[in-house]
Amino acid sequence: DAEKLEGSLTRLPERDEINPEINEALIVEYYNKML
Repeated sequence: DAEKLEGSLTRLPERDEINPEINEALIVEYYNKML
């Protein structure tokens, strides 16, 4: 809804739909350091 500045997540994206510039290994490494 543009007026309320809100949206909804209808499904999780598939891997091939995600921007290829995202390095999943770096994300995993980041969250492992937080544990």
